[in-house]
Amino acid sequence: MRPLADAACELPWLAPSASSLVALTREPSGGLWPALRGDPGLVLLVVRQTPHCGIASSLSFYSSLLHDPGILELALQCLSQPEPAFVDWQQPRLLPIYRAALACAQTAEAIAQKTDRCDPDHAWVGGLLAPLGWLALAANDKGNTLPSQSTMPSAAIARRLAASWQLPQWLGAVVGHLALPLETARSLGADGDHFLAVQLAGLLVAEAGFGSWLAIGTPRAELVEALDLPPETVQEFVSALKQSANALVPPAGWQAPANIALLPDLLRLAIKNRRMVQFAECQRLHAEVDALHGVVERQRNSEGQRLQEMKLRSLAELAAGAGHEINNPLAVISGQAQYLLAGEQEPARRKSLQTIVGQTQRIHQTLTGLMQFARPPAPRKERVDLGGLLSDIVGNLRGLADERQVQLSFEEPPGAPTLLIDPGQMRTAIAALVRNAVEAAPASGWATLRVQRDVHDGLTIIVEDSGPGPTSADREHLFDPFYSGRKAGRGRGLGLPAAWQLVRQHGGDVSFDASGNGPTRFLLTLPLDTIVEPLAIAPERNIVFPVAQSA
Repeated sequence: MRPLADAACELPWLAPSASSLVALTREPSGGLWPALRGDPGLVLLVVRQTPHCGIASSLSFYSSLLHDPGILELALQCLSQPEPAFVDWQQPRLLPIYRAALACAQTAEAIAQKTDRCDPDHAWVGGLLAPLGWLALAANDKGNTLPSQSTMPSAAIARRLAASWQLPQWLGAVVGHLALPLETARSLGADGDHFLAVQLAGLLVAEAGFGSWLAIGTPRAELVEALDLPPETVQEFVSALKQSANALVPPAGWQAPANIALLPDLLRLAIKNRRMVQFAECQRLHAEVDALHGVVERQRNSEGQRLQEMKLRSLAELAAGAGHEINNPLAVISGQAQYLLAGEQEPARRKSLQTIVGQTQRIHQTLTGLMQFARPPAPRKERVDLGGLLSDIVGNLRGLADERQVQLSFEEPPGAPTLLIDPGQMRTAIAALVRNAVEAAPASGWATLRVQRDVHDGLTIIVEDSGPGPTSADREHLFDPFYSGRKAGRGRGLGLPAAWQLVRQHGGDVSFDASGNGPTRFLLTLPLDTIVEPLAIAPERNIVFPVAQSA
């Protein structure tokens, strides 16, 4: 008996029947798995593709795995062996083993369906392969050499085969630990509910007269109680087994795959076709994933823009209310201080009152800027020469650029358009962007202003500088008034928020361009309907204010 057990432990694989392999080469359908799952060799091919899969209580994956060309490749490897280990279950001396395996699978599946505590397909696989040691012994049978059911260490054979065949851990626990009590088996990796279903199925199969091919280590009463099954239901399982005894036979057309000479060629052709289909399907899925990523990205950007607008509107409402509440008492303080100053003769007191008046004026200026962000007046639009407006803005900021030793340039395209805008509001907005660029550029750095026209999207005024640009943490707060993370030298922090608000009133937008690794770039966009007929084409102006030379 020992040589027979050693040969079973060294079994390279268990070959499916020829009809199962032929069916596997066809296009998989929903009914293919139920038709093939009675073939232990075919089931082993399928589970071999899931060595690292755990138990999914609500999802079976066996039907979908039949699409995997890897299963066909495993079958081809099996057929390439000198003597594929095929079992003819129609032989009378081997048929009882097959009938017991099929009965255990059928009962384990029924228990899973009744209790709804584990997946029926997993229970079927565990039940069918539970007598794996005896299946392997049958594959090495050379005649009437099979020992009695009580004298062969079939569980030990099953454990060795599960390890050498790299079966999933949960299945290895089922086929190798059925003879152990439940708690001990769990400590060795058995999945509780599936293991319970197969153990009870093994006991009921023996009770129904199919033979004691499985040693079960948990008492029947404990299993029934653990699965919360009524006694009458358990008896129904036994009755169903007895009634189906004659139907538990191998599928029709059961024969060795070696008898089909062209079967390896058929498998190779199916593998090639399956790979081609898989590649096309992967390409389609990749395209769908790319499209979904694009949708998510656009949604994220749209949502981010919407949240930013809501935040700035809320800030504007808060600023308007706060500005009004501060301005009224401030006017009283300033008026009273000026009244006292007019009649004060003592120098120290006059100086203190002058300081109060000066600081109130400073606060008033800050509030004026804040109110311009919070509630700017409606734009009073008129025709404005864009080139002239930009030239004036650059000229007015020349002194600041000289002071900071920054080269400020303006590249005006020929035939700059005429815009229908509020000149004061647009001057304030563009000047804020240019001032921001000049202040952000380092000494001996540069800042530029240019215009880009698009026949579909309107007009974009681009302001760039050679400064380091805002950090990723600062970018979402660029247009928040008085943001504390704003770099030094940015004034009161109202320039960019006011520019954003004023341009929005014209139907445009102000944004930071974070798309590249080039210079720091802010974009002021105006819609197409802002542009009116251009003026007569004038020579191109390229105004450059060089860095001021120190004395």
